[in-house]
Amino acid sequence: MKTASHAAALVLVVLLLGACVRDDPRLNSPSPTPSSEISVEIVAPEEGEQIGGNVVELEALADGIEITEPDGDISGTTGHFHVYIDRDPVAAGETISDRSDIVPFSADRVKIPGLGVGRHRFTLVLSDGAGTRLGRAADAVEVEVTGPSITSSAPEDAPMATGFTLSTTAEGVEIGSGEEGTRHLDLIINPAQDPEADGRPLPSDASHIHTTGTTHQVTGLRAGQHTIWVVLTDENHVPVSPLVADRVVVNIR
Repeated sequence: MKTASHAAALVLVVLLLGACVRDDPRLNSPSPTPSSEISVEIVAPEEGEQIGGNVVELEALADGIEITEPDGDISGTTGHFHVYIDRDPVAAGETISDRSDIVPFSADRVKIPGLGVGRHRFTLVLSDGAGTRLGRAADAVEVEVTGPSITSSAPEDAPMATGFTLSTTAEGVEIGSGEEGTRHLDLIINPAQDPEADGRPLPSDASHIHTTGTTHQVTGLRAGQHTIWVVLTDENHVPVSPLVADRVVVNIR
């Protein structure tokens, strides 16, 4: 009789657990794509490639996931790329930091400027719409940047009243006065698209600043976040080829 009572109780527990499982709302949600089915690939550049200038254009490919703009989606069915520059990525499931050496993008290619002369390693991973690394899919490539190179710096935040100082260091090239045969810097404020070394001179307007020095006081920007490209150009304000450039982001308050 005792055995029969235990058996009846066990059946009741199993039935109750089954009901709880069926009622669990998490099990009614769409299942995310298994990370084992997701893959990423760096299509270009190739391993060991030598790249003139100091801007690498990285082309990426993903399979098993839809690449979208970051939108908060954590289902695992959509996401975007992150490329780590000369550092290892975080583990799967960890938050990807907002750093200058981690570049997020949601197109099939991205320009990586401001690289110094020498070897650089790029590691491509995926994140969901909330910035968490998605699965363990990764690909990596190492290239050699032959230069010349420029690297620029500016404060992350600056007051609107006084603006900020943007400083640039050159490697393998001398910044001259803008006379024939010399090189100088052009600043592009919030460009609609990334600069190209296409043989065309940069315009002279409020969004383009021509400077012959390596430091420049930037003023007159409205409150908010601004992206500034610093481009090495010839005496006619034509970007040198291969492209030599860097990019800074400043928040004006």
